[in-house]
Amino acid sequence: MGMKKHSRQCACDRKAYEEEQKYFKEKEHPELVSRNASICFDESRMEEWTFENGNELFSSKSDVL
Repeated sequence: MGMKKHSRQCACDRKAYEEEQKYFKEKEHPELVSRNASICFDESRMEEWTFENGNELFSSKSDVL
């Protein structure tokens, strides 16, 4: 009658699949950030810029002012 069958994963297979997905997700984010930084910033020194670095830079300049 046209019913579709769906396979079921056992708990151990489901856990292994979730761990694999988590690994790829964690690996994908830094690659995406690196790719976007290389596209957005013309100067290579700006590719390593972070908010933490920026806060340190601005706090030292505000001490001078």
